[in-house]
Formats: sequence, C-alpha cells, structure tokens
Amino acid sequence: MIKMKNKKTIALLFTLCVPTLTHALSFAPDTIFLTANNKSECSAMGGTFMEWYDETYCTKEDELSVFMDVNQRHAHSEAIAYVKSNGIVSGYADGTFRPNQIVNRVELLKILVEAEYRQTPECKRAFSYTDTIPEAWYKRYVQVSSCLDIVGGYPDGSLKPDQGVSVTEASKMISNAFQFENNTKSDVWYEGFINNLAIRGALPTTIENIESALTRGQVAEIIYRLKSGKTKLATHTLTSLRLAGGTLDSSAIIPEDLDLNAELDAFMEEMGDDEMMDN
Repeated sequence: MIKMKNKKTIALLFTLCVPTLTHALSFAPDTIFLTANNKSECSAMGGTFMEWYDETYCTKEDELSVFMDVNQRHAHSEAIAYVKSNGIVSGYADGTFRPNQIVNRVELLKILVEAEYRQTPECKRAFSYTDTIPEAWYKRYVQVSSCLDIVGGYPDGSLKPDQGVSVTEASKMISNAFQFENNTKSDVWYEGFINNLAIRGALPTTIENIESALTRGQVAEIIYRLKSGKTKLATHTLTSLRLAGGTLDSSAIIPEDLDLNAELDAFMEEMGDDEMMDN
C-alpha cells in the first residue's frame, strides 16, 4: 500500500486521475476538424490526433486564416485576406479582425483613403467639426475625405465619427471615393449610390436590409469586389435590399416573379456603355 505523506498529495492524485465532469475541450477559432479513425489516418491528412476520454479528434489549423477570428469558412475570408495583404485594413493588437463588428464613420473613411488615395494631393482647406478631436488618430483621414468630398458634416456642424454607417450612407461615401457618376434619376437621394455598387456586384448578400449598419467584414467585401473586379459574385440590388426583412435566405426576400439579373441589365443599359466598369 502506498502511504500518502500529506493531504496535498492526495488532492493532486485525485485531480490527475478523476475525469472532469464536462469532458470538454476548447479549440481555437481557426481549427479544422478532419474525419479520421486513427492516428495514422489523421497524420496522412496533415492533422493532429487527440484522444480525450471516450472521444477522438483529428484537427489542424486553417491554413487560410489571416486573423485569429477569421478562417476560410467565414463568408468574407477572401475579402479580408485581400484588404489585409494590400495594406487597406489591419487587425487589432490582439490578432483579431472582428469581422462582425459595426464600422463607424471615421473607420470607413480610413478604409476608403487607404484603398484609393495613398498619394493624396495637398489640400489647403481647413475642416472643423464640432465633435471631432483635433489630434485623434483619424485626423488625416477626415481631412483628406473632406477635401475630396467623400464626406461632409451634418447641418449642426458635427461629423458623428463614432456612429455606425448604414448601407445608404456607406454607398454614398464609397461612390464618392471611387468617383462613380450618379446616373440614376430619382428623388430618393441614396438610390443612385446603391445602384452604383449593385451594377458592379459589390453589395454582398450578407447585408440584411437597406437600413443595416455595415460590419467590418462586409466593408472588406465591398472594397475587395470593387478593387479586384469581382463583378460576378452574388449581390444585392436596390430592390432586394428594400425587400429584405432580416433574413439571408434569398428565396425569402426575392419574389419568384422578380428577375434581378434582368433588373441589373436594364439599369446598366440605362446608364450607357461609357459608364460601364470604368474602375
């Protein structure tokens, strides 16, 4: 019989020998789970085999992960990799990108300036908003964006730098940044800006509806499509955004008798060939 010297030894052995009640493991967000019956099969697939009580796991790290919280299964992973590799958007100090976080107005301005205006003409005009901090990190981006008429303040003199950006507001800012002409004849101020993005296939269907505030992942997707010329991806139109009711199921937001391709074709024909894909 083994004699225990003290109660601490007994407690340690109890901890080592008794299984946890939950039998749970934690895996990193970029973990891929592979189907393997044994260690050799797992190794052949480049994975790591693990046994945990009555369960076995074959896992490997997602090779396409660019941030801790973004892997190849994320809807906007390719776009996020693109904006990162091109120096348009960087992650946070903790290694995350936070793709589902709402973008505010000054963050969007930074992205647009980095995407289109690395070498900006000197602007002598001074801009003063009632709610911006003169020496804040966004000072240069607000100055450049104001000079280039990408953004303007509100009637009360504010910029609302921390406010989330809706699809309509973002479409105007993006259209201005990319210098898209507004050829839509409408009394509704945002229709032409949304159409500018729709005809270029730049409105990802992860956007829930026309009043939604855009996320970092969605903005990355829009910039990626515009900069890389990916015009054939699934996109919202002005009509589908208006019909959307918070669901991502296209069959639920688009009536059977609505031909979105025909809608886009008609709009593009109305705009004329000289406006087609000029960027």
